[in-house]
Amino acid sequence: CYRDTDELREKIKYYLKHPEKREEIEKKGQKRAHQEHTYESRMKEMIAFMIERAPDRLIRDNRFNGNKVESLVEEAGRNSELGNFLSRFKGREEIGLKEVVNEIKEGEGELSKVENIFLLMESFIN
Repeated sequence: CYRDTDELREKIKYYLKHPEKREEIEKKGQKRAHQEHTYESRMKEMIAFMIERAPDRLIRDNRFNGNKVESLVEEAGRNSELGNFLSRFKGREEIGLKEVVNEIKEGEGELSKVENIFLLMESFIN
């Protein structure tokens, strides 16, 4: 890191003259990337983020916590991609992940972003 362009210039000159220091930083960076920046660690971060941001939307016992379909559509936004998808389930009191996944699997054509997310969620729960 550097605070300004003068410090950046100094660091460039220094590391050009000291290749062993550059290599040391490079090796530490590679090691950290291989340890902390894997797909597995990213998925764990995403799941933790989702849990932290929307605890009332956690899926427990494959149910969407007793939320009525209409309220889920309203909260997602009627014209949003998620709202449009959830509108397929209008008329039902509740839906669960199993019903959503079955609906997706019965469909045809290319999967939408929302459908892919539901399938991903199902793969983590099962």
